[in-house]
Amino acid sequence: MIEIKHLYKRYGRFLALNDFSLNVGNGELFGFVGSNGAGKTTTMRICVGLLKADGGEVLIDGEQMLKNHRRLADKVGYVPDYFGVYKSLSASEYLHFFASAYGIYGKEADRLTDELLDLVNLSHKKDTDVNGLSRGMKQRLCLARGMVHNPDIMN
Repeated sequence: MIEIKHLYKRYGRFLALNDFSLNVGNGELFGFVGSNGAGKTTTMRICVGLLKADGGEVLIDGEQMLKNHRRLADKVGYVPDYFGVYKSLSASEYLHFFASAYGIYGKEADRLTDELLDLVNLSHKKDTDVNGLSRGMKQRLCLARGMVHNPDIMN
């Protein structure tokens, strides 16, 4: 499903990715573990189209992500390490906001929000302001946010 071939990325003189290749098949779970500066975040940002690679290619379902990242973005849910939240919204309002970004409104958004809050075990916090959630709860809420559009791949 995801194929990374010979990926390169340079920040000035620093070579962040040097001929990096990886294959992750359908249904596989893969995690990046490494020291700071090892290229984990850079790789993920390139894969979801937030950062331009200096070389190589990223294929999702055989299609080149680096050339078609807007069209393929619907296949990917991205939950970054620093996820930024809208603290004045309730957990439910937060998910409704992101659902609307994908054209999901009304009863469909209500159903989706309830399902996602249940999935990440936050149903009991649906009316709680995001600011009132613990860090772990915020992370789970952001995981739900990444699933709003039912992506094939979660980063």
